[in-house]
Amino acid sequence: MQMFQRFFQNLKTILPTPSQTLQRGGFADASLRAVKTVVEEYLTGYSLDEGVEGLILEEYELPFNVKARIVRNGSLLKYVVEEPPVTPAVVEQVSRLVLSVESGGLKEHGVFSGEVVYNYSKIASGYGPLYPFTMDEGIEEVSLDGRTGRIHVIHSKYSWYGWLPSNITVKSSLVDKLVLSLARRSGRHISLHNPIAEGLTKEGLRVSLTFGGEVSRNGSSIVVRKRPGTPVTITRLVAEGVLNTAVAAYLWLILELKGWVIVAGSVGAGKTTLLQALLTLIPPSKRVVTIEDTPELNGSTGLWDPLVERHSPIKQGASLTSYDLLRFALRRRPDYIVVGEVRGVEARLLVQASRLGHGVLTTIHADNPRSVVERLAAPPISIPRSLLRNISTIVMVSNNQGVRRVSAVCEVEEGSEIRELCSTPGSCGSLTPRVLASLSNRLQGLGGGERVLRVLEERASFLEDSVSKQVFHHSKLSERLLEYYFAGRA
Repeated sequence: MQMFQRFFQNLKTILPTPSQTLQRGGFADASLRAVKTVVEEYLTGYSLDEGVEGLILEEYELPFNVKARIVRNGSLLKYVVEEPPVTPAVVEQVSRLVLSVESGGLKEHGVFSGEVVYNYSKIASGYGPLYPFTMDEGIEEVSLDGRTGRIHVIHSKYSWYGWLPSNITVKSSLVDKLVLSLARRSGRHISLHNPIAEGLTKEGLRVSLTFGGEVSRNGSSIVVRKRPGTPVTITRLVAEGVLNTAVAAYLWLILELKGWVIVAGSVGAGKTTLLQALLTLIPPSKRVVTIEDTPELNGSTGLWDPLVERHSPIKQGASLTSYDLLRFALRRRPDYIVVGEVRGVEARLLVQASRLGHGVLTTIHADNPRSVVERLAAPPISIPRSLLRNISTIVMVSNNQGVRRVSAVCEVEEGSEIRELCSTPGSCGSLTPRVLASLSNRLQGLGGGERVLRVLEERASFLEDSVSKQVFHHSKLSERLLEYYFAGRA
């Protein structure tokens, strides 16, 4: 219902107003003809390729009877959208729906057909031709630029391929309007004077935008990153082979000991996904404060307190950085502090948080464990090497042709030396509780090798049982964790 109510506000941003009657007082006095001009321009501002040939690898339905296909033609893959055609009758009905909504007749929208409501939704949502991709849970990212106009997507099942071209091409004039619309929806300002913006829409989609040709030779452009509807759990990643139960049990214990865990890797390796999964191992009774520049984390089994940076390019002094939020978080009695990605001086406060006894988790862009240490020691972060031993564990993740794996696990010791527990996806995948108990220095605080081994085996067995019972939803895993901790104290 709210989507319909937002239509007029979206439309003023997306499209030029064809009549002064649209400037004031909504659509009450607007003629159907004026509304049709706007609607028709928007719904015909893109085109679908005709007659896409090839082998259909997969086909499934989306809401509003929209179909999605993955088509292979030789060595090329394509994401094909099949949606109801935009006929003059559809334009007429969408225009009437606009007038009905604006006149307060929201209860009457049920009399319109599904294809009319679908085309209306593309405008009312502000996503336009990107709308069908937002409905597909398999889509992870969507990109569009004004030069080619071709929409490309990353599909979770075919991420090994990279960016799949779609069969939709958007006119450059409409790309400009979509950029303005998405900037407004994410609470950001974008213009020729300030031609880049990134933020989060009300639906939880992360957008990165450029406007015009000021910074991008391709003109206006859009990249949309979707996040899972529910938090990814550690059991889900174990089932997918990202890590085994022994490594998961080891990380669980490090977290329980309030250690500092850094998840590192390249762009698209799965750092945030693993970080999210680790949050589902935190005891449900613990307080977790997360700090992000753009929200991507989606909750924790603990008491979740999410904080987000505020950017204000207009009002000086109104912005709140990760550093500001981290100082604030330290006064909120957190058990764990989580920073979505560490980039600058806020990392120094993480050292303080770790030394004060808080559990710390964060991600960082790096190619190997040694480069993590070097980056933290070098400007602008400049953490003294003597304090880097506060880092308990560095976990490297990699993405090899769409296959995501934990590729290295190590501990940081005196003098910022690296102690490897495993250094390749293969060796990490074959780690056992016994090997980890013998290699890890960080777990010796549990009271000796045999006790460490027993606890690791117990946690690994719990995780293996949870995977076998398909306990993948975060709420179900949280319930099992509570039972586990309660049984341990009974």
